[in-house]
Amino acid sequence: MKHVKKLRIAAGILALLIAITGCNSDAFGNVSLPSLSDSSYSDTPSEITDSEQSDASSQPSVTTPQTTTTTTTTTKKPPATTTTTTTTKPPATTTTTQTTTVAPKPVPTVEEITNRSIISYTYGVKNFKTSKIFVLYDFSDKKDSGVSRKSTTNPIRMHYGITASLNGRKISFSTYNDYPDVCKVSVTAIDILSDTKTASVKVSDKTMTFDTSDYANGLYAIRVKFSNGKGNALLFYVNDGKTYLCSGQEMTDEKLEEFKVRRNTIDKLLAKKNLTPENCTDTSNLSYPHCDKYGNNSETKKWMGLSFDITKPEWTDARKMFAIHEWMSENLAYDYYRTRVLDMPRAFYYNDFSGPYDTWVTKAGVCHDFANIFATMCRAQGIPCNTIDNHGHTWNLAYVNGSWVEVDMTYDISNGVTGEDTTKWETADSPYSYRGYADEFVNIQTELVAINDCLWDYDVFAGTRPVVGIDY
Repeated sequence: MKHVKKLRIAAGILALLIAITGCNSDAFGNVSLPSLSDSSYSDTPSEITDSEQSDASSQPSVTTPQTTTTTTTTTKKPPATTTTTTTTKPPATTTTTQTTTVAPKPVPTVEEITNRSIISYTYGVKNFKTSKIFVLYDFSDKKDSGVSRKSTTNPIRMHYGITASLNGRKISFSTYNDYPDVCKVSVTAIDILSDTKTASVKVSDKTMTFDTSDYANGLYAIRVKFSNGKGNALLFYVNDGKTYLCSGQEMTDEKLEEFKVRRNTIDKLLAKKNLTPENCTDTSNLSYPHCDKYGNNSETKKWMGLSFDITKPEWTDARKMFAIHEWMSENLAYDYYRTRVLDMPRAFYYNDFSGPYDTWVTKAGVCHDFANIFATMCRAQGIPCNTIDNHGHTWNLAYVNGSWVEVDMTYDISNGVTGEDTTKWETADSPYSYRGYADEFVNIQTELVAINDCLWDYDVFAGTRPVVGIDY
């Protein structure tokens, strides 16, 4: 399976945004934006304030323009040439008309932006040329962005990063570090970015809120710099009087088409079984391993119980899901011996179904073991989760922050078993890669056959090969 290397937001669009900004520091350490006389702008600025600092007198007030996603030079033309009505109107009328007519719309307005909308965004950066498109998706009123211990950045909660929520047109955000013992980082800078401007916000460990009511149409980002030199960003999009938190990345035309087809296929498979977030947390129909030869020897309740040991009730679903991912990555091993030598489950090879070769005991398994375990623990924590099957590989589809995301634990298991002895572990091929965690392209070229709301190991067994079970 050939995987596509993702161009991440922080290293792509944000590097560009930072490079083209010119800012001046004032006496309080805040950053004022370049003058509106710049030809890129024709709108009036709006105020953004850090509204939840502990000391109100020290709250920074930074000016951020209503950015647009296309450039224009009409603001430097005489008033008569910019009006779209008549050149004989009084100067005051001309000024008013100019303000309302020169502000371009960045992208075609869609009738309604939903969580599953996909929007191709055009940069408003002068002289910027690219053969790729910046695609916005997963629109929501709650969003996390994260950095892993391996410096992977994904639009989901990970080791440390940014979390934000939307209330009307107001965005509240804060930074987090859920693994301070592993990631010893602190925040060094916070910025609000547009296509061409940057405004700094005073660093705080409290929740900060700003109003986007006066923002012009366009794409914006909250960017955070950390003491280890890494950066993270969380996107928000303004269009026709509404604000959305969203995910986004650059894609070629080819990848964009694949992405659309993939999303459409997932939606159809969910609809086929009438699967919704509300009915994908049931644990009563889960049984793993499930095979006639296993009898009542099910590990389901054991994995469900473990999920409560590695999470806390007050955590968000996104944080719980990542904690489950981390535990599995560190404490399970991929069974290379089973796939490369035995070519069948160990229980069938040794004809022993009493439990000694179950993953709960050996902590070794393959893709369908990891997918079933992940779904079981997520559901135990109230996180909607299913398994995706193509009769050659199994992974997960989970629902967090208002969006369905794909999780493939097989790519992120850090240990491997290469011999008959399951207690002898080696480092897996890609330890802590995080390329299977909420990565839209990790299995983009893998055909989807079914999304399952229940678990199985082998529903039918014929000879020595599973009919429904997966071995990769």
